[in-house]
Amino acid sequence: MARTARAGISCALAFVLAGPALAQDLPQSSFASWDEVVQARDASTMGGAPLRSLALPGWGQLHLSQRRGWIYLALEATGWALWANRRMAAASLRDEYRDLAWSSARIRTGARQDGDFTYYERLATWTRSGAFDSNPELAGIQPEEDVSTFNGSAWALARDIYVTPGTTPGPGDPAYQSALAYYTGRSYGPGFLWDWSGALAEKDRFSGLITRSDDRFRQATTAFAGLMANHLISAADALVSGAQQRRETPLAVWAEPTGGGTRWSAFLHLRRR
Repeated sequence: MARTARAGISCALAFVLAGPALAQDLPQSSFASWDEVVQARDASTMGGAPLRSLALPGWGQLHLSQRRGWIYLALEATGWALWANRRMAAASLRDEYRDLAWSSARIRTGARQDGDFTYYERLATWTRSGAFDSNPELAGIQPEEDVSTFNGSAWALARDIYVTPGTTPGPGDPAYQSALAYYTGRSYGPGFLWDWSGALAEKDRFSGLITRSDDRFRQATTAFAGLMANHLISAADALVSGAQQRRETPLAVWAEPTGGGTRWSAFLHLRRR
């Protein structure tokens, strides 16, 4: 029956990084068992590999002398390059469709104001916004009645929600006021009105630009998710492979910080049959 004899060989080297590098004698480390050596090594050298890979994929693998760390680093660089490329392409297309809307459809009544993404989606869907106040000469707001326009559809929806069918409440009626509040919150006012009626070809081009820009933004999001996955997978790989390496290698080498530098220690685990 094989018997295992455990022998510990500990050597310490100190490198003092204060001015010129000077080697100093340090007391030798002594351990009662191989398990204590492994625990000491875990706390210093190999124990930090998963954290290194979590911060920068591949770093932990390279720290463990595993060449596949370069693969993780390459994936990280490729992922960031793809993310930046997709983001820039999406932003460029977004600027292009906003400029096209302003020059071909927006009813310009003042300084240009760009809307949010939902606003431009509605420009791609609706040919006309309709008026916000259909009769500015009257006091108050006279909602758009043409349901083929966006604002007209907003008013029709407001009436469906708040006004009892078959009734015609006036401006002083609470139901009418509730419907009007809904309309003013959902419809678009001066500065954001549009009309593609004389530029339907430009409207089609505008819709295509929005679709392409949105696709690029989604691709950038996917690339970012891949980057996060690369960090987690690399960290998990470093954790597992580091544990396996600790079980298989008979030589433990690790660094321990000292007051004046770093002490390097080695422990050789010998098996005898």
